[in-house]
Amino acid sequence: MFDYNKSKEEWAADTFIKAGRDLANLNHERFLKECRNIAPQLTQVLDNNLPCREDVDRLNGTNSVTRKKPRKNKRNRYPTYEEAADRYMLRYTSQGRVEVWAKPSASCSIPVKMTTRTSPESGHVKISITAPSKNGKEVYVSHLVFLLHYKRWPQMMKTDGSPNNGSEVLHVDGKLTNNHPSNLKEAVSHEEVNQFLGTKFDYREMGNTYE
Repeated sequence: MFDYNKSKEEWAADTFIKAGRDLANLNHERFLKECRNIAPQLTQVLDNNLPCREDVDRLNGTNSVTRKKPRKNKRNRYPTYEEAADRYMLRYTSQGRVEVWAKPSASCSIPVKMTTRTSPESGHVKISITAPSKNGKEVYVSHLVFLLHYKRWPQMMKTDGSPNNGSEVLHVDGKLTNNHPSNLKEAVSHEEVNQFLGTKFDYREMGNTYE
């Protein structure tokens, strides 16, 4: 004898699973509304225990739904001198300016002048580099020039990937766009930075930048 109620329950359960595969954990409100429309007898169950994707797959006997692993908030590190010098070099113009050039590589057989940008917040000049491969990082041009010239990073600079504020290297003439090695002065303490800038205010309380 045909059991209408049992058939209806099986249909509702099958529909419930299909709807769950598409909607669970994506939009709970829409999922609940959809299931209420197509299978009212499941409303009470849904109100008390909304299934997750794994529950739906388990009911359906599959493992088709896989969760992506959360991406780690990884900070790309600063390259060593050897890594940076392997890819970049300094060139000096007849006007006394310094430029950063990318060395020839497998993808480009000639040196290429690197583009820079001026930070609207502080006025510092910044540059995006990749050293070693796949380790992209935006750095202050003054820091990179210091590294390529003196073969080390400034001593107050954080090289673990944490942000710096530009005060690790001071500009002797006060012009932040003049990054010639002769115009760069390595800072050795916060007190020296404040004294050099001639201000009583702590640069760390001024947005971590200096003008």
